[in-house]
Amino acid sequence: MSDKSTDFLTKLQNANESERDWLIMEMSLQNLSETLQQAVWAAAIPHWFDRDFLNAILANPLKDSDFETLKELSFVEVFPERGFNVHERSRKLLLDKLWTTNKARYQRLSKRAAAYCKKQDQSITAWRVETLYHGLLANNLNAKENFIIQGVDWLNSFQYDKLENLTQILLGAVNSGFITGEAAARVAFMQARLDILYSRYSSAQSFLQQALQQKTNEILTAHCIQYLGDVHYHLSEHEQARDCYRRALIRYQKIKNIRGEEANCIQSLGDVHLSLAEYKQAGNCYQKALSIYKQFENGRVGEASCIQGFGDIHKYLAEYEQAQDYYSQALLIYQQIKSRLGEANCFRCLGQLQGAQSQTGLAIITLQQAAQIYEQIGVKSGEANCFDDLATIYQQQKQFAEALVMENKAIKIFPDEVGFYQNRAFIHTKMDDYEKAEADIKQAETMGKDPAYTLLHKATLALWQQQPTQAVTLCQQTLAQRPADGNVRAMFALTLLADGQAPVADKELKEALTTIYQQHDIDSLLDDLDKLARIYGQSPEIEALREQVLTKEKPLLTQNTT
Repeated sequence: MSDKSTDFLTKLQNANESERDWLIMEMSLQNLSETLQQAVWAAAIPHWFDRDFLNAILANPLKDSDFETLKELSFVEVFPERGFNVHERSRKLLLDKLWTTNKARYQRLSKRAAAYCKKQDQSITAWRVETLYHGLLANNLNAKENFIIQGVDWLNSFQYDKLENLTQILLGAVNSGFITGEAAARVAFMQARLDILYSRYSSAQSFLQQALQQKTNEILTAHCIQYLGDVHYHLSEHEQARDCYRRALIRYQKIKNIRGEEANCIQSLGDVHLSLAEYKQAGNCYQKALSIYKQFENGRVGEASCIQGFGDIHKYLAEYEQAQDYYSQALLIYQQIKSRLGEANCFRCLGQLQGAQSQTGLAIITLQQAAQIYEQIGVKSGEANCFDDLATIYQQQKQFAEALVMENKAIKIFPDEVGFYQNRAFIHTKMDDYEKAEADIKQAETMGKDPAYTLLHKATLALWQQQPTQAVTLCQQTLAQRPADGNVRAMFALTLLADGQAPVADKELKEALTTIYQQHDIDSLLDDLDKLARIYGQSPEIEALREQVLTKEKPLLTQNTT
């Protein structure tokens, strides 16, 4: 055995796994001609190459024979419809080594790759993504701005698949340390925005924290904190959401000419209040945000969104005429500014409103109209929500089979929304199919989102399976997260009654009824009392609770909500 081979084997034995991989790659390169070695380094720069692309990166065209030899190397493989690529593991080894040993050369080759890509058809996503990728790696002038502009455009035009194609490719370079600072933070931030849209909240949280660890500007830092608030909001972590929105708001208030973002935070605080059934506080936030949005020309989207929020408040309070008026105002603004997403959102709200008033036929038409717009603009979550709304309407009409069909459609379109499984569990429970209800509750638990209502469904299931003490405990845990939710407190009253705590149940139901406004919630509560009598036996205590519900009068607010 030659000294060279012996030395190689010694190094190989003493090396760790990553070092061994490079030693093997280095040996493979040393067996090639200088021309082919340079071709391999250049071929690793793009995600794929053909002969023209590779020659543009090399600057010195390869001979036919050399290109044929390159294609036959063990770590070069066919890239369907575009030519060839260096195998991903080998490519990473080459790029990591080139970056650490000769960063200037890496960027020089990337600059040539960017120039070649820019000459290709930029309407083709693959070429546009590759152009932006190489521009950032080459540190080209305006590369960061071009990436941000394109990313925002794809985000705002609902071309999420194109944006995720870009962010996933760039994240590889970020993780390798080739892209750092604000550009790296922007990549992580955009991926987080996508993750929130697709209900991947844990991933979104991770990327936002990653972005905050990069050296970046105050505006992007505030954006990241605000969207962390959105993550907590969607996870029903309301105190954490509130904290993030307030922290972001303080930062925005210190930055000049960014009042729109300040209004966004105030509006988001209103959304938290709304989610907690704190309607007066929600209305105050929406009013404050609205007054800010009205002060600048491009604030009409925010203006419409706040008006829509007023509609939500009145809908939950069963003040349907006022709710419809606000939704109609918001819809008009969205149509004027040609916001199809806003338009779809308003149609969905109007459909929910019609459903709450038992205008089933009209609600179906309106929700289908909303679903069609969502489908056209590529917002699958919105489309699925419309079918979830239809399921709720059918369930309220006690058409449980039809409700199940609609809920299954929602899950098929967008399987990442925990609420759909919670709602399907509710339908199964209404149909006395406790095994399937339990399966959906377990699925909701594994997704780890909106735990309050998962707990509520577990409590309901325990109640109907004659486990009242467990149901009481689960309701107490739910109330700790939703103290102002009348429906949660009403279920708590039922579990207390089943557990033999009639006086406390009576007190809790009285309090619950002060914050239950919609007729379908009253009807559902009466149904639950009937079911309680069937399972646990008729009693004067149950009749007393039923009498409370039947004689309920809707309370008046002490002040306007808007």
